[in-house]
Amino acid sequence: MPTSPELQAAASVSYTFPFSTGRESYIKLVAQHVGSSFTQLGDEEANFGVISNAANRPAGSARLINLGGIPANTTINFDAELPSYDLANLRWGFKADGWEAGLFINNLTNEQAFTSIDRERGRSARVGYLTNQPRTYGMNFQFNF
Repeated sequence: MPTSPELQAAASVSYTFPFSTGRESYIKLVAQHVGSSFTQLGDEEANFGVISNAANRPAGSARLINLGGIPANTTINFDAELPSYDLANLRWGFKADGWEAGLFINNLTNEQAFTSIDRERGRSARVGYLTNQPRTYGMNFQFNF
């Protein structure tokens, strides 16, 4: 697939052990690697990451809309290729007949992953990167009936 990373992998390891009569505890680590990629097919075109209001701007670049305050011949460059990233989630929980409770940390290393390019008006108004959630802590409870 043209916009998919060449390499993407996930791994999971868990350990379950008895906690008390009728209850068990577990620890689970899930890791994911996502290789570099592009958001859309056109992002690989020459000068896609160039935005300029210069009269002689490069072919394939976007025109920078000047709403005032931007000097003439301003050129902005950004990398259209999204870098690879690694994420890990950790969970520690308890379960018994009919219920389960756990504590979790998602994005254990607080990695900021660029997941997509966010563009407005064909890159002429705003270009930014969409990112993942930062490190998140929490707990959950589940009851089965």
